[in-house]
Amino acid sequence: MIRPSDILAEGRALLALPASQRTEARRRTIISRAYYAAFHFLRAHPCSQDYRKSGNTAAGMHRQFITFLATQSDRRVVYAADLLKTIYENRVMADYHIGRDILPDLERRSVEDADYIMCEIFD
Repeated sequence: MIRPSDILAEGRALLALPASQRTEARRRTIISRAYYAAFHFLRAHPCSQDYRKSGNTAAGMHRQFITFLATQSDRRVVYAADLLKTIYENRVMADYHIGRDILPDLERRSVEDADYIMCEIFD
């Protein structure tokens, strides 16, 4: 069974490649892996228990999930939602707007934000 940390590890492995080997496709993949690692981590976290009970799997579910997190009373959850929103926006750009250039270092920042959500916020 795969865990969110396994997904992030894939992104980190690609990020560890020399810059000359991090093609645009790999950079976009790193951003996507960072988002999905953080998303699945938060979906499984106790902070989203009420959201999971709702059974929401409709279109736009990612935005709805981020909105749910952003409206919680726990400041850590709200901060995680803010970081997740940023990574989500990066992922949308990376996956759907392939004609746009990826900003320098965006993949590293996405991995760092996902790592912060998964390893720092809820310690």
